[in-house]
Amino acid sequence: MRRLGIAGAALLAASCGYHAPAAPSSTIPPPTHGTPWTLSVSGAGLTGGTSARIFARAADAYGDGTAHVTVHFTTTSGVLSEPDPQTNETGIAETTLTAAPSTSATVTAVLDALAVQTVVVIQPDGAPTFTPGPPILAPPVPTPTPPAVVPSFSVGLVAAPTTVAAGSGSLLTATAVPINGAPAATSYAWDCDGDGTAEVTNALTTHSCTYSTVGSVTSRVTVAGGSVTGAGSTTVTVVGPALTLTCTPLAGKIVNCAVTATLNGAPVVSTGISVGAWDFGDAGAGAHSAAGNTATNTYTAVNTYTVRALSVTVTGSTAAANVSANITAIN
Repeated sequence: MRRLGIAGAALLAASCGYHAPAAPSSTIPPPTHGTPWTLSVSGAGLTGGTSARIFARAADAYGDGTAHVTVHFTTTSGVLSEPDPQTNETGIAETTLTAAPSTSATVTAVLDALAVQTVVVIQPDGAPTFTPGPPILAPPVPTPTPPAVVPSFSVGLVAAPTTVAAGSGSLLTATAVPINGAPAATSYAWDCDGDGTAEVTNALTTHSCTYSTVGSVTSRVTVAGGSVTGAGSTTVTVVGPALTLTCTPLAGKIVNCAVTATLNGAPVVSTGISVGAWDFGDAGAGAHSAAGNTATNTYTAVNTYTVRALSVTVTGSTAAANVSANITAIN
């Protein structure tokens, strides 16, 4: 019967089981419970002289086996039954090497930055022999390359006021702080409506923007100094007038209507309110008259109607809006 020899860091020939290795081993910091700190390898011969069981044990800095980590085995000769086994609860991962008699194979076990070898010699006869594999040092941890120092600007942008009526303006003020050797800012490109295109470019740190669209507008500034640029943004809320339509029914199926408005929380005088058109909900059947913010309509039948004031504008705002109310004409 042929016999098997296995050489390695801590190799003991045995009929079965695992024998705690002595050397070689490799280490990595830090010494934390459950973190692989050492890796050792050993083996046992199998009957038949063509196979060897290879064991790798991962342990933390306190000697406790590290479970459920993957050990990667490679061999220079023969075939491994499982090249990437996981360690069991005691930290042992196992694979089997199958090779022809008189074969010498170097088996390497790798776990993260840990690596160790054993030289397995398949003997056609005689007692097992072994030779320690060369020590394998953990690869050095690369020193991260510090990020390149890039000149830039830290740009701030504020609006005053932050809420404006449609058609009015807000003053934008930019601050540009040079970073990492950037030159002083010399150019400011102002994009009031936030569409990505600057309306004005100058050397001033302030700019007045006029806002015509109701809603939330993000204004931006792009700052430049030499080849260095930076950008900042701020949000301006644009509001339209708050409109109210009040209609009063009178005898004879007559209805008097008036539009009132507030802008930025303040009431608008009646002469500052203009109505583009009136819709009394009767398809124009009744006679009506309108002036400024008021209108009168005489209905031809008693009923409930929806009255609408269309394209209402107020002084101080370019926003136009509609407002409606329900009214019942009476005899």
